Amino acid sequence: MDGLEISGRRFDRPVFVPSISSYESQIPPVSAVELQLATDEPITLVSSFDLHENDDLLEITKVFQSEGGIVLADSGGYEHSRYNFWSHCEWKWGVRNYKKVSLEVNPDLIFSYDLFPEEHDSPAKYALKLAALLDETSRDLDLRRIIPVLHLQPRRGRSIFDAADAAEISTSLLQRFPCCLVAIPERELGEGLHKRAKSVREIARAIDIVRPNGGLHVLGCGNPLAIAFMADAGVSIVDGLEWCRTTISTVDWHLHHHQHLEAFEVSPLERSEKIDYLLQTRGGYYTKWGLHNLQGFRRLMENIRQSIADNSLRLFVERNYGKKAAELFDYARL
Repeated sequence: MDGLEISGRRFDRPVFVPSISSYESQIPPVSAVELQLATDEPITLVSSFDLHENDDLLEITKVFQSEGGIVLADSGGYEHSRYNFWSHCEWKWGVRNYKKVSLEVNPDLIFSYDLFPEEHDSPAKYALKLAALLDETSRDLDLRRIIPVLHLQPRRGRSIFDAADAAEISTSLLQRFPCCLVAIPERELGEGLHKRAKSVREIARAIDIVRPNGGLHVLGCGNPLAIAFMADAGVSIVDGLEWCRTTISTVDWHLHHHQHLEAFEVSPLERSEKIDYLLQTRGGYYTKWGLHNLQGFRRLMENIRQSIADNSLRLFVERNYGKKAAELFDYARL
């Protein structure tokens, strides 16, 4: 699989982006960026919702950029919808806030504002709606930096589009706009891991025909087994919050409770001046845990990419997740 270039920086595919969010994470956003700076993380994803009117997060995100890091910013819809649901109050968030944050941060890539299909929309009609949204967005933001976000289901309800529909919508947008990537939430790609992998394979192949130097970004895909399946299917980028919600085992690449780091054999931290300073000044459990997870996910991706290169990804799945997972892996390839 060829590399992926973002703002002049080249990445080996598939890329894992450790997302940052204020919602149900064990590390506050500012502290999360500090950890990523300490580990020289090359790429991050920050919520526009969290960046809004948060000077501390805005400042440290700009520091991340100034040190050569690539910043992706999402629409803020994830946090907005979750906080609205649980608080039962109206949080003020909309396209105007989204554009304001995007102009303040100037991220390398920006996910488009969430637009959900209506229940009776056809793929062609939804593609036209997305195109109109991108046209409107282009008045303020550079379309070359926009990643269109496709939703395969209405805001409330089951999926109305399948993989073939998603491929049609994706190629329609890429033929019209200079975007390099298309993004789809993992949860909307089907029921069951093998079905999601099959969907990714079909969509990624269609995108590759139209935009060989681009690809598919699967949103909210931070489970190691899911990453392995999506990697085999041809995904270019995945992101996830698992690094700041769970503990990753560097022995068998399973996820555990965030308080269970000391219950397992783990790889020792790779030390540096920045990591040593952080451990000396903020050397509590969560600092050690966050550093372990960032380095652990980096090692996971190195293993997955090497397994792809060696044509041994199925063996990686069977060795770490068992025979049944390997059989499902085979089924996802059919």
